[in-house]
Amino acid sequence: MLLSTLASIILLAAPVRAAELPLLEVLSRRVIAPAAFIPVSNAPVAVPIALVVEAGSGWDAPGVLEGVLGKASAIFGKCGVSLGATEVSLVRWSPEGLRRLNVEDPYKGPAQTTVMGEPSLPALRPAGFLFGAKSVPSTASAYNLTSVTRMSGSYPGVRSLLNTAWITYDQQTRRPPDFAESYSMFAHELTHLFGNLPHTPASPNLMTDAATPKAKSGDLLDEQCVEIRKLYGL
Repeated sequence: MLLSTLASIILLAAPVRAAELPLLEVLSRRVIAPAAFIPVSNAPVAVPIALVVEAGSGWDAPGVLEGVLGKASAIFGKCGVSLGATEVSLVRWSPEGLRRLNVEDPYKGPAQTTVMGEPSLPALRPAGFLFGAKSVPSTASAYNLTSVTRMSGSYPGVRSLLNTAWITYDQQTRRPPDFAESYSMFAHELTHLFGNLPHTPASPNLMTDAATPKAKSGDLLDEQCVEIRKLYGL
């Protein structure tokens, strides 16, 4: 009886840990059907994706996503593949969520790994995480099988980023001299995932690392299309 009483006193005296606050708030969810893309793509294979869009980032302005998805689908359509129904989560990141995304830890790998345990994030892959120009460090990056495998020996947590792309709005809208009108940063990053493709010296091309005028375009080589189709069993 004495031991039971002592245990009760200890439990009452112990500090109560507050539940960890969520890293983001989901403001709304919607699905953009391929029929709403601008332009509409009629490729025979449609790959569904998820997007996590920061509210007020520019990505959430009327018609922006429909145009971005349509342009990317037109590029992939040359390979017989298109973007399918797109799950869009409009979110507001908490100060803690943004703090984590802004702090790189050389011992833990990419900062994005610190938020991937958030239960409200979509499970569907590929997934794009879209931010405003000043919320997180300017980025256009993707984590495909090749890059995740290479990094996982040093940073096991990077596996949670497989088949995700991270793009700030300034990267999507900038137009330096090496960007042709047909180029899309969004499509470029998704192509890293869609075909597990690296950069190429070939130009003009969607995946080129050349910096000559108009080198970056919406073009894909036949061999790049082969890799994209292979990933989807075509």
